[in-house]
Amino acid sequence: MPLSPHPESARLGPAIERCAHLVVPWAGDLFRFTNMTYANLRDLVTGEGSRKAGGRWNPKEGFRALYFSLDAETALAEVLAQRRRQGLPDADALPLVLFSCRANVERVLDLKDGRTRRVLGVTREQLIAEPWPVMQEAGQEALTQAIGRLAREAALQGLLVPSAARPKGGNLVLFRDQVPEDQLLIINPEHFPAHRSRSRRQKS
Repeated sequence: MPLSPHPESARLGPAIERCAHLVVPWAGDLFRFTNMTYANLRDLVTGEGSRKAGGRWNPKEGFRALYFSLDAETALAEVLAQRRRQGLPDADALPLVLFSCRANVERVLDLKDGRTRRVLGVTREQLIAEPWPVMQEAGQEALTQAIGRLAREAALQGLLVPSAARPKGGNLVLFRDQVPEDQLLIINPEHFPAHRSRSRRQKS
């Protein structure tokens, strides 16, 4: 069942439109950990897992989003924070596979920039401290999820955001249906199988 829209959605939509002059291109290498089951070319960059489960920047059952970090250290902090929220000890969260993609996108809203946050009327602390899993479980869209939803509806390709797991880190969240295939390339794809093995599919 779709989440109830955040109460500030009506205000945030026009605010995102007013950020048009702050939208930036972004190009570079991105990092993400995945578990062994999804370490294959078919599953690595679908974003389907985030659509089903939801995330800080996309509501559950809303749309597909890809969560990347700007460096490998932040990617590790993010995946361990996610597993700990799920109650998994670090040892039980392993093994994990680190992979990298090269992105070259044109329309990204930079929420690490204080000017953008001022136009939206939000603070950095709100973006990283909001208990979005609790709100989602209660059927309510979180503030950050509303920002992601409205940014996608405004035809933006993604959000550059501060990391909640590593104070000095940053993440790039890409809206999968807004990013053409040639703007997001897996680095060293020859090291990954084309799809899940039969045994893994049977277990999942």
